[in-house]
Amino acid sequence: MANRVVEHAWAWSGGGRLPVVVDAPACALGLGRDVAPYLTEANRELHEELTVVDAVSWAAEQLLPKLAVAGQLGAVVLHPTCAGRALGADEALERIAAALAREVVVPEDAGCCGLAGERGVLDGRLTAAACRPEAEEVAGRAYDAYLSGSRFCEVALERATGEPYESVLVALERATR
Repeated sequence: MANRVVEHAWAWSGGGRLPVVVDAPACALGLGRDVAPYLTEANRELHEELTVVDAVSWAAEQLLPKLAVAGQLGAVVLHPTCAGRALGADEALERIAAALAREVVVPEDAGCCGLAGERGVLDGRLTAAACRPEAEEVAGRAYDAYLSGSRFCEVALERATGEPYESVLVALERATR
């Protein structure tokens, strides 16, 4: 499957001319860095020519400078993702959030949400335990928005906090209409 994905990404990117923008940080990490050992030699060469970037980093670099935010929110809480951290995308996530709100709070206890893979989806105890410290910290005050860069993390944090987490990119789109 890794070989098929790289072949399709190669074709979709116009032979490596365009970046492959991936909307899930974990998938961007997997396709960009972690897939190489599973590729044939020919596909490894194609993969080396691909530019794989997560959507949050791409939006912060390519879109944010060209957009005007209609009105800033007061305070938002931001959940950085494990994969985003591994990609070095935390700064991009925070930059977009800072454009949306006067105050951006990243909980000190923000960590892995535990949702990745079927275990976190099928057994809510894993995510509940993983998110408990962050959820307790978030419950300490109200926010105008609850943001992250991954739908998986948003689901986990919604379960843990009862608050409506959404993509920072969805919030950006809404704020720049």
